[in-house]
Amino acid sequence: MLMGCVANFFGAGSETVRVSIGWLMYTMAAFPDVQEKIQKEILEILGSGRKPDYQDQKSMPFTQAVILEILRWRTILPLNIFRYTLADTHVAVYGIPAGTIVMANFWAVHHDPRHWKDPESFKPERFLTSDGKSVVKSPDYMPFSIGKVITTQTLCLHCNSHLDGFRLGKYLL
Repeated sequence: MLMGCVANFFGAGSETVRVSIGWLMYTMAAFPDVQEKIQKEILEILGSGRKPDYQDQKSMPFTQAVILEILRWRTILPLNIFRYTLADTHVAVYGIPAGTIVMANFWAVHHDPRHWKDPESFKPERFLTSDGKSVVKSPDYMPFSIGKVITTQTLCLHCNSHLDGFRLGKYLL
């Protein structure tokens, strides 16, 4: 049983990264202007020939914004795993008794027009300051329950590594 649980956790973690990379590649092919802007940012920060590391993403706000928007726009994990309450609690105006099974609907949060203007559109700018130099995270952004930092960093590395030497074309769609 322990081996099965460990396999489930490993599979869930690697599957979200695999699907996220798939959406990253699709998005770059579908939005060549975004791909070109990321490639310019890569060249500006990394230069020619240097491989990216985790520290580089802090200097690449547009790349970060694109990844955050992909994870919002194509919510990789639409429903969170089940949890249950240990004690009576309240969320907003709702009373939730102890022992109740609860689950977060990330897709609904990421596509709620009360929180996101034009939620069905891909707009990385929604995660940038008006000057485009810093990333702004919304309190309504929740792509993963756990592992959100490592997954975002991994996607930044993949994005930088792939787009440093390749251009994805629309004909793949």
